[in-house]
Amino acid sequence: MPNLLSFLHTFVQNSDIFKTEQGLSSNRINSQGELLEHYIMNTLAETNDSDVDQDLKISTTFSYRGNKNNIPDMILRDGDAIEVKKVESMTATIALNSSFPKSKLYSSDSRISKAAKSCEDCIWEEKDIFYAVGYIPKKSKQVECLIFVDGVIYAADKECYTRLSHSISDSITTSGVELIETNELAKVKKVDPLGITDLRVRGMWHIESPFKVFSKIIGELNSHKVIFLVPCYKYDVLESSYKKQIESSSQIDIYRGTVKNPNNTSQLVDCYCIKVKK
Repeated sequence: MPNLLSFLHTFVQNSDIFKTEQGLSSNRINSQGELLEHYIMNTLAETNDSDVDQDLKISTTFSYRGNKNNIPDMILRDGDAIEVKKVESMTATIALNSSFPKSKLYSSDSRISKAAKSCEDCIWEEKDIFYAVGYIPKKSKQVECLIFVDGVIYAADKECYTRLSHSISDSITTSGVELIETNELAKVKKVDPLGITDLRVRGMWHIESPFKVFSKIIGELNSHKVIFLVPCYKYDVLESSYKKQIESSSQIDIYRGTVKNPNNTSQLVDCYCIKVKK
């Protein structure tokens, strides 16, 4: 299974991700978020918009390219999933909308599209997922820093979130109202005596920025442009040739540290923090 870290050397050689185009739409957050996603995809595929083989390279690298309404934003062929977000402040929260934080990606999740579930020759049940978060200051069109964080150290197991969702849905059910099946927390039919008003109960999830959550292990960011934060076991399975590239590069700083286990904060998880210099 391809490991996202095996592409790390492409970020050492490619600075295009830290440029943005002129003429962005008025919906600034969405347009820059899409642009960030576009550059991440091109960088991982080692291509650009002027490359006549761009589509072929992207198709070879990715088995799935996402849409605005479903996670993830992309899936490496037979490998990791990636969800791209942007923040205008390192302490800002990230809107996940109706999809709760993911430690892993499961094909059983009703919010994942059929195209994503069937994107590979072999039916997959579970994938590792990385959150790629770009920091673009409010008054800037420049990506100051990009962090990739493994979902298993960023989010709790899915039961933590589904338990709360089910609890909310169950409490509505016991109130005696008429419910219909939905992917949302609940949809109540015929709220009023005439039976002409419905109520949709939607979950709007937010999560703190990884720049804030992992500030202790990340440290100062002034001299770095890309950060990978992963459990040690994720790095340890890399082929020795990739490890040699990473550890011998003068543009990469790598060190070990610990983060709190998202499922049990009394436990610590050994991680590597890998930084690419500007």
